[in-house]
Amino acid sequence: MKKFFSLIALVGVFAACEPENLQTAFNVADATATVNEKIVCFAPDFDESEVTVTYGWSVGTGLSTKSITGNPAIEAGTVTVKAEYRGATAETVVSFPKIYAGMHADLNATIFLPYNAGGYELEVVYDYENAEDDIEIYGLQASEHGHGYAATQKISIWDEEYEVYMMQNATEFLLEDSYTYDEYFGYDVDEFEVLNPDFAEGSFLQYMYEVMKGEGGIDWEEKSYEFTVSAWSLYNVINPVDYCEIPCYVVATPVEGSGNPEFDSPVASFVITVPYTYCEVFEMAHPDHASHYHAGHGHYTHDGHALHGDNNNAGGGIIEAE
Repeated sequence: MKKFFSLIALVGVFAACEPENLQTAFNVADATATVNEKIVCFAPDFDESEVTVTYGWSVGTGLSTKSITGNPAIEAGTVTVKAEYRGATAETVVSFPKIYAGMHADLNATIFLPYNAGGYELEVVYDYENAEDDIEIYGLQASEHGHGYAATQKISIWDEEYEVYMMQNATEFLLEDSYTYDEYFGYDVDEFEVLNPDFAEGSFLQYMYEVMKGEGGIDWEEKSYEFTVSAWSLYNVINPVDYCEIPCYVVATPVEGSGNPEFDSPVASFVITVPYTYCEVFEMAHPDHASHYHAGHGHYTHDGHALHGDNNNAGGGIIEAE
């Protein structure tokens, strides 16, 4: 897939308490991935309660489950989502990059069930090879109180290197915080074009498009991501949102006994945009205190708790290296 990254701007937090001479460590959570499916059917009497959905993961357990958990990461792979409704079946394949320990991925699958009209079975075919990813990367917003680290740091996100404004935990304590972000779901459809003159505008192809548009739309829900960072560290939350644009084609197959002609090429095309949301915390040794940094380690305060960060938002992003 071709990838395009658009970037926005970020960062800062800090707090202080009295130390206790107790070295502690925390475990990074296992990676998780969840699929949200959207079933689109063109039948007027469609009853979503009758749909059966199955999942096939290429990684992990391979079980037909909506969510999987890494050990601790989830390797790059795919999940095939299949829907069945009154004998009609359709499926789509969602590709995802490696999901690292502590990262959560919300994946979306849009499935168009076949539709019989005018003596043809109309089926949507996905052109995954020519899909393009438009990725926006967000993170904790810059503090106005001067607690962000003065210099940007280079980090790697899915094999792309970026310079990122970091926040600092320049203390001997563990630090706990949360990040509020938007989980996106749904789909958008655009660029609909009738390719075969035998299917003029105003036909059932146009009806299909109107149903797609009516059922479509990208929405979001606010989520909270809880995290812990080590003592003597720089950190930020990395929150990529991937708007995957997939070319699609409508294939018309004559219904047996209809006497309709066959076609060697698709009768219509369109582009579907499906969002995927990822969220993880990224940390590294604080350059000014590198000798004291040990990943996953830090002290608790005198009352037995980690420091609590003062971030009250989400929003900013990452700046691209040159």
